[in-house]
Amino acid sequence: MFEIPAVLLALIASLPLSVDAQIRRPSWGVSFSGSPSWEVPGYQRRLFDADTVDLTGSEVSIGVVRGATLTGDWGVAVVRRSLARGSSLTRNDGTVLTIEKAFLYGVEVNGFVPFTTIRERVQPGLLLAAGVGAARGGAVREEPGQPATPATAQELFAMFGVNTPSSRSAVSSWVPRSF
Repeated sequence: MFEIPAVLLALIASLPLSVDAQIRRPSWGVSFSGSPSWEVPGYQRRLFDADTVDLTGSEVSIGVVRGATLTGDWGVAVVRRSLARGSSLTRNDGTVLTIEKAFLYGVEVNGFVPFTTIRERVQPGLLLAAGVGAARGGAVREEPGQPATPATAQELFAMFGVNTPSSRSAVSSWVPRSF
């Protein structure tokens, strides 16, 4: 009477189980990144239509991620990027923008899609990211032959090529990741 359940239990225990199913089981995690100091390289001055670029600052982000060992993953993070006081940008028309205090607060969504897995160690793939942010703070704008005038953060980021709905609005706008 006990032989049939014991035989069934032995058969079930001896079935090969897929390790792949265990590895591909997704799990949740927390992500954190911080950069105490970043700077825009001089060769990127063409992105800003500028003669000189001296932009520095710091960045912090925290978020949640979901993924599995040998598959892709995705995440959502809250980002705070600051521009250091005294950072400046000289436009090709001679306008000089000097940062007083400027921050960019936003949300970033990212995902990794692997193309293949090499020996369960290396995963070449594609990392995609997009974000939405709102600018806060201000700068000083000095145009040739004009006195220095204050500029809001929204105007400042619009000068950098980031489109905002209104220069006086704190409405979120799309922000390039390479900023």
